[in-house]
Amino acid sequence: MYLPISVILTGGTICCQTKENGTRYSNAEKTGFLLLEQYKKEKGDAQGFLTQMPMNTLSEDLQPAHWDLLLDALRQVNTTASSGVIIAHGTDSLAETAAMLACALAGYPLPVVLVSAHTPPEHPKTNAHRNFAAAVELLQKGLPAGVWVVYENLDGVVYLHHGAKLRLCANESDEFFSRDMRPYESVHVEQLQPAPWQKPIPLMQMASMADAPPVLQLRPYIGLRYDRISMEDAAAVVHGTYHSETANSCGDSPYSLRYLLRRTKAAGIPCFLAPCAKYTQQYASAEALVAEGITPLPDASLQLAYGAAMVAGAMGCSGEALCAMVQTFCQRFER
Repeated sequence: MYLPISVILTGGTICCQTKENGTRYSNAEKTGFLLLEQYKKEKGDAQGFLTQMPMNTLSEDLQPAHWDLLLDALRQVNTTASSGVIIAHGTDSLAETAAMLACALAGYPLPVVLVSAHTPPEHPKTNAHRNFAAAVELLQKGLPAGVWVVYENLDGVVYLHHGAKLRLCANESDEFFSRDMRPYESVHVEQLQPAPWQKPIPLMQMASMADAPPVLQLRPYIGLRYDRISMEDAAAVVHGTYHSETANSCGDSPYSLRYLLRRTKAAGIPCFLAPCAKYTQQYASAEALVAEGITPLPDASLQLAYGAAMVAGAMGCSGEALCAMVQTFCQRFER
């Protein structure tokens, strides 16, 4: 017998049913428990489960208040009487939630595994049950503390991802990728020990994300006007880059990120560029932005930078303290 696994059902395709017209809707109260029933049918009753259902929401509909509910559910887990946590989550915002949790759960004593599916559990070709079973197996093997994602791609291989490194799923795709992804069956759990965390667990310091000052997330595109962006009450700005780790830096133009940087400086609002390596820039545009005072976050995806800023804000950080906390989170997950 193993220690029970805490299962948190949140909704999404892995908890969906399908109407007669083909429309999928989240029904975690019924469909989510199919995961447990199917697992027990195939593997037996040796593994116990303790379930919570803090929400029943498609992941594209998630808001900061839903993240608050998820974090509250994690606070309720008895960490001394559980071998780990499995979170059933939708695919659309899976990478965002995984990145946020990687920061919020720094120092958390249990492994937390997010599982999703490309089709509902009742579908004959679903990967829901294989993903769930792989997560259970990894926890039984002693997967170390940290935030992980388990997902089967179309090649039939179930991969293990670090939550902080998971990429957003591409449009019209049913596959997930990340740096250092590996087939879960080849994983040696003893080689996955996390970096030590010397600070108090962020989860226990956080107030409501819904009530914290907002974090603005921006992505570069031709025509983005920085003079039209409101930063009222913002705690931070997190700005993405093109594939070359660049963004518009064309002088004083309102189309230039340097224009926004001057506004954030005047307001005392941290502004991050992710991913962006400070000392290995190949283009003058990124060099100009770093020289202007933007905070580069090397090896951090945009969703990791955003999740880190959201967690830091919910911890009550602002200004320089928020900037330092975001850098601490992101450095933790560098190569």
